[in-house]
Amino acid sequence: MVIGGRVKTNNNDTKRVFLGSDFHCGHMSGLTPPQWQASGDSGNYQAELWAWFDTMVNKYKPFHTAILNGDLIDGKGVHTGGSEQITTDRVEQAKMATHVAKVINATNYRLSYGTPYHTGKGEDYERIVADALNCKIENEGHIAINGTRFTYKHKVAGTTIPYGGLSGGGKASMQAALWTDAFEIDRPGIVVRSHIHMPFYGAWKMGADWIKFVVTPGLQGLGSKYARQVNNVITFGFCFIDCYKDGTTGPMEFIEMPMKGQCEWEVIN
Repeated sequence: MVIGGRVKTNNNDTKRVFLGSDFHCGHMSGLTPPQWQASGDSGNYQAELWAWFDTMVNKYKPFHTAILNGDLIDGKGVHTGGSEQITTDRVEQAKMATHVAKVINATNYRLSYGTPYHTGKGEDYERIVADALNCKIENEGHIAINGTRFTYKHKVAGTTIPYGGLSGGGKASMQAALWTDAFEIDRPGIVVRSHIHMPFYGAWKMGADWIKFVVTPGLQGLGSKYARQVNNVITFGFCFIDCYKDGTTGPMEFIEMPMKGQCEWEVIN
């Protein structure tokens, strides 16, 4: 799926930015490198998710910068007694997330902190990933790539309606622009949010500036107990965008795993 912009060839003057989040490493349906995959049906599903991710990342490389936007680990699974975890060891989960990040093989990495329930209330276990990648991790980051300014932060308002993410993403982008006004720095060109595992993309005009926003899909598959409480359609995938030397960008590309075959009607005769 491609939204907005004009397509150019990825060349030396183009810097491709990977936007991904919500690995939930350590969860049975999280993004799981081969050496941590379980046996049986769960392991088969983990292998399927991993094979798709590995193939797609290699297809769209190289990435100049990877923004990994929080909830890279799943945590101890306190609400479900650890019953959904491959491992409850958050250090081991951070090793898994580091492996995922290195497969992306970006020249530069930037991370944001995820939700404390998953990543640590007393400690920030995602810092282990940032240290391993020798990169920054922040509550909210501000970077410029070929003249395109990105601000990124993990959480965005949730929604119970299919189009509600446009409201949450729009609100977050407006707030981000107001913060940059308060800091007396240039407004962002693209505001990145994650958390809800539902992709949204939009833009709005503030004075002379167009502020774009993207809410990334998640990189956790189906099958968590939390899903029993929600009805929204989630997606498994990531985004990327090309930043050109003249300060323009290509389309925001959403790379999403097809869901065909993951649900079938049970016929009762």
